[in-house]
Amino acid sequence: NFYQFQAACTDTAPGRVPKRTTLTVSVSIRDVNENPIMPDYAFTITEDWGGKIPVGEVGCTDVDTADRHYFSILSGHLVGSPERGVNAFRMTSDGKLYVRQSSSGVTEIDFENGDGRERQTFRLVIQAQDSGKGALVDTSTIDVTVTNVNEPPFFIVPASARQTYQTQNRYGMYVR
Repeated sequence: NFYQFQAACTDTAPGRVPKRTTLTVSVSIRDVNENPIMPDYAFTITEDWGGKIPVGEVGCTDVDTADRHYFSILSGHLVGSPERGVNAFRMTSDGKLYVRQSSSGVTEIDFENGDGRERQTFRLVIQAQDSGKGALVDTSTIDVTVTNVNEPPFFIVPASARQTYQTQNRYGMYVR
């Protein structure tokens, strides 16, 4: 944006002829990149939440409407000890939050797993980064509450008491 205006200065003193000077002033305003602004979020999921359905999606506002924004998790997404933690969540660059599944397809969150990794709430610190000059950022939090699911009961059989199941074929021979 470019602006021009005239500035005038007048010198008036008693008994003298007034003098006047004018000047054209030009002002050029350059746009600078402003930070994106991201609110805090809260989501509630069940402990058996699948890894293919988003937990939720985050977004941000930015006065620089042409900027693209990229999202990432900074902290709070680990289950277990800091040294050996497992990622419980993942975030795509477009802001979708997912429960992370292991290679076996099991989610990494469990309301009452009993292995020391039990968590009912997660506070994730996330970041939005814009594509403007300087790649400016904003951070916020996502509170994810994990609710219990009633699983069917099961028997725990000691290994010494387990039996090998055998059936008979049509000739009366036992087969596994």
